[in-house]
Amino acid sequence: MTDGKDNEDGSPVPVRKVNPLQAELSHQIIELLKRSGLERKSHLTERDLAEQLGVSRSPVRAALKLLEHFKVVTPRSSGGYLLDCDSEDLYRLELELPQPPLDALYVRIGQDRVQGLLPNHVTEADLLRRYDVTKALLSKVLAQLASEGMLQPSQGKGWNFTTLIDSSGSNRESYELRQLIEPVGLRSESFTVDSARLGACAELHHRLVDGLVFEIAPHMLLTVNAEFHQMLADFSGNRFFAEILRQQNRMRRFTESGAVLYPERMQKSCQEHLDIINCIQQGDRHWAASLMERHLQISSTGELGVPGRE
Repeated sequence: MTDGKDNEDGSPVPVRKVNPLQAELSHQIIELLKRSGLERKSHLTERDLAEQLGVSRSPVRAALKLLEHFKVVTPRSSGGYLLDCDSEDLYRLELELPQPPLDALYVRIGQDRVQGLLPNHVTEADLLRRYDVTKALLSKVLAQLASEGMLQPSQGKGWNFTTLIDSSGSNRESYELRQLIEPVGLRSESFTVDSARLGACAELHHRLVDGLVFEIAPHMLLTVNAEFHQMLADFSGNRFFAEILRQQNRMRRFTESGAVLYPERMQKSCQEHLDIINCIQQGDRHWAASLMERHLQISSTGELGVPGRE
């Protein structure tokens, strides 16, 4: 783990040990910043962030110190912090942050489930033995999976996994649903664009198409992809569309985090995203919807890569 600075010989300088809450809150702050559309040098305060995250100021202060190490923020002499990067840089900087233990365990369980290493029915005792984690951490992950609809309490003891996007059949059904919803959302009369959010997304996609797609981790490519589609569903103004797609993205995140992706296909997918964004910016949402239909069809058939791995 490094602080983003180098020694004279070019080697990274290690930072102090990061505790799980500090890592988790640093990622949550990044997510808030990505959604806010704030510009470089915007003022940030511990109090505002603590209120938005629903925690006390002390852990937020520790998370901001971590973000300072990674050059996301810089302290102000008069108090508080300044955002020290542009919105499109937040995705790249997020890659450099330590992964919260909760996310790491979440991904491991998803990978094991898809690979058939976990049965439909599991108990906390079985999972504790398998993953060698604390009960507190496992409880948080199980609670998250339950809140996202991935797990349901068993009538007896333990948990049952719900239907996931973990087969060619379920993948086809997922894309059929999305092909019905996403183009309609783009054509909706209630469609309203958040220009800052769309602009930041476009800038990131330009960088991905120009080569960044070959440099970042697969799970971050999946995150970028999910956020693009979620953004447009949010713009639709239909809360049911937005929530359905959010649940689809949750299932894909859970089951695809360990997937092997073809960067060349992802590069083409990002260009397809850019074409859709350009149409929206030019006010031609009907053509954007047609491009979305084609984009989802290509992804569902695996014409340019692994089926369902856009």
